[in-house]
Amino acid sequence: MSSFPEQELNAELARFPADAEVRWVQEEPENHGAWLFVGPHVQRLANRPVEHISRSQASAPAVASARRHTGEQKQLVASAFH
Repeated sequence: MSSFPEQELNAELARFPADAEVRWVQEEPENHGAWLFVGPHVQRLANRPVEHISRSQASAPAVASARRHTGEQKQLVASAFH
C-alpha cells in the first residue's frame, strides 16, 4: 500500500485539460521539501512534464536574511504564475 494519495491527485488532474501545464511549487529548498518523494509520482500520474519550482538546494531551510528571503519569495511566486 502506497502512502501517496494517487486517487486524490488523479481527481485533481482530471479537472484540467490533458495539455495543461503542471507545476510543483514549494517554499523550501529543493532538497528540504516534498519534491524528492512526490516528484516521480506526480510526473507518472500527470503523464506530462512537471515543472519543479523551489528555492535552490541548501544545507539549511532558512536563508538567515529577511531581505534575501523576501527576494527569493517574490521570485518563487513570480515563477509559479509566469
